[in-house]
Amino acid sequence: METAMETTILARVVAKPISFPEDIEILYHCLDEQQTFTGKSFSGAHCSWDEVQRRFATDSEAARKCKRYFRKREAAFLCNQQVMMQVDS
Repeated sequence: METAMETTILARVVAKPISFPEDIEILYHCLDEQQTFTGKSFSGAHCSWDEVQRRFATDSEAARKCKRYFRKREAAFLCNQQVMMQVDS
């Protein structure tokens, strides 16, 4: 039986508009070369644009760039950060 364990990875965090500004999907793309799942993407929570700005401390210039991508229905880079992930062992 597989069990889940928590691990910390370095990830590129991307916001993908589903229904801007109410529904933004957060995606994590693993950049950590020590992990067996390097290069894989993981879907995170869905949240509003206001929540994205609070969670990722988006400054006004970054917010303007994100909105330009969102209006074209494209994903936007938010940051690179350490993320706790649950993985099957």
